[in-house]
Amino acid sequence: MKKTNHCFISAFLIIICAGLCHAKIAVFYDASLPTNSKIPQSFLSSFGEQIEFDVLDSKKISDANELNTKQYSCLIVPDSSVFPVSGSDTLSNFIKAGGDLILFGGAAFANLYDYRDCNWVRQKYKKYQGQWLDEKEIRNKAAFENVSKARDVLTFEDVNFNDWQQISRFDWIKMNAFSEQGTCGNGGRFEITNFNIGSWNLWQVDVDKKFKKGDNCIYFSAKGDANTPQIVFQITEKDKSRWMAVIDLKREWTQYAVTPFDFKYLPSEGIYKRGGEGDKINIGNIDQILIGLSAFSNAGKGDHTFWVDEIKAAKINLPSNLPTAQSCSIKYFADYVPYHLQTPVKIDSCCEKLPKLNTISNKDVYAVDGFTMPEKSQFVPMLVTDQINFGTQSCAAGMLINYNGEYENSIWVYFGITDANFYCSNEFNEYLKSLLAYMKEPRLIVSAAKANEQQKKIDKKYGPF
Repeated sequence: MKKTNHCFISAFLIIICAGLCHAKIAVFYDASLPTNSKIPQSFLSSFGEQIEFDVLDSKKISDANELNTKQYSCLIVPDSSVFPVSGSDTLSNFIKAGGDLILFGGAAFANLYDYRDCNWVRQKYKKYQGQWLDEKEIRNKAAFENVSKARDVLTFEDVNFNDWQQISRFDWIKMNAFSEQGTCGNGGRFEITNFNIGSWNLWQVDVDKKFKKGDNCIYFSAKGDANTPQIVFQITEKDKSRWMAVIDLKREWTQYAVTPFDFKYLPSEGIYKRGGEGDKINIGNIDQILIGLSAFSNAGKGDHTFWVDEIKAAKINLPSNLPTAQSCSIKYFADYVPYHLQTPVKIDSCCEKLPKLNTISNKDVYAVDGFTMPEKSQFVPMLVTDQINFGTQSCAAGMLINYNGEYENSIWVYFGITDANFYCSNEFNEYLKSLLAYMKEPRLIVSAAKANEQQKKIDKKYGPF
């Protein structure tokens, strides 16, 4: 009987040990994916000398027989800004089964790609005339294929700018408009001096009855000086609803085409019936055009000059029902858009269980905002910066410990640093080895749950943050 028990115990221990031994580390890397990041190459070459791991490409990362918790305990994504759409379900199942995830680089999963026609295509891109383009590119292409249909709405040949109303928020901001050589005859040169961020300075002109029913495209030419990379092109309909498109300017004359899809609704007092889901501007119902600068345009303090010429309109066929690249959404770490920190960024360690790191980055660093969810997860800052946001130091790296819910026992770590030299340094290699060991500690999950129990008591007494 004792012999049988010993055999049973030995067999059980062998099974447990086998489970621990084959739980290796996987690193996702596919050289064919479009990226400008140098993190994967530098990381693979430096880290490979320290810890054993397997490299999974897009085909393997999308195969549940390759990426699973029976084979790997942790997946490292050295450039998390790019990822194949086909791997989203496998990745989701991996972390739902308790697999850990470490992400490096910029905004995580910002660029997802589908493999179509032997090429990587950005998700949601559509195929138009043999090319994979985003919707705006397709509309522009269709618009300029039909530019011969456009008719003049507003030219600047005999314009009297005294008929244009100047709309300004601050009296000290000066506005002037002049007739000057344009793309075809005269154009308009518009000057704004002493502009201040948060202001709006627009020229408004009446165009009643110049647009026709069914018009869905506006053409115009424009350019800006070195200090004016954008202007706003604003529309007021006859029902007084306001719509706005932001136009990226070049230093040379460029023709633009805008359709209802390029305009956003601007709420205004007394107008409550427009701007709902699916509502679009009615170009054929335009009453006024406003052109200039506002808080929505990328315009700093100081003086600005831009030129506009030949505003036209047309009714064109906008393509629809086009083949679309596969799309998905991956939002594991936090459902927010990471923001850039102002360079240079001073970075320090703040987790007592991990080695000290002290560095300065002159390249893009994304803030890592994680949120503790008292019922299921705890956010732990790992690297903090010298930049303050809402009274606290912005993080450059953080850890989310999931102790409950659908991602129970899965730990996610995100580094918002894009500098390849940071990840191939000896200091980071030592830091990462300590981090991997730290993530394997069973007490990590338990301590997160205990800490959150304390947080729930505080929330119950004082109300949640």
